[in-house]
Amino acid sequence: MSKEALMKAVKASISEVLEKMFFLPLEFAEEKSPAELWPSGSDEGLIATALAFQGPFSGQYCFFIPKHSAQTLTASFLGEDKKQVTPEQVAETVKEILNMIAGNTFGIFDEKAIFNLGIPQFVDFKKVKNQKPGEARQILVVVDTLDQTMAFQLILNA
Repeated sequence: MSKEALMKAVKASISEVLEKMFFLPLEFAEEKSPAELWPSGSDEGLIATALAFQGPFSGQYCFFIPKHSAQTLTASFLGEDKKQVTPEQVAETVKEILNMIAGNTFGIFDEKAIFNLGIPQFVDFKKVKNQKPGEARQILVVVDTLDQTMAFQLILNA
């Protein structure tokens, strides 16, 4: 497995899903660890989700997004006012974003390979935030949009 090819697939998938499905202009930012992006104390309003996967390689795909950004994305996706969006709608949208990006990533990476995706779950940010960019078994992609920062992290099993 080529880490460079996987990184390219992750970025292509993020662009495709967020720009086409959510009409969200984005730029890829400098890689930082999630702990650097959201230091202790600033992570209280952060949503962290993870989806386990198995296939030619296995691991966990994570998505980190500030709650206010998730509310804005959900409102935009549903065509509703941000104040009318329920916490359940936000939760389902965040999990679906991760599901769409994960499935699309693996399809871009190898359209013939079969990956089994788990069900996206909320996770404790403090347990996954200390992974450092560039570690051999993980890929981190930081995304900046007009007024928000979010991150996707692919943690590969040894």
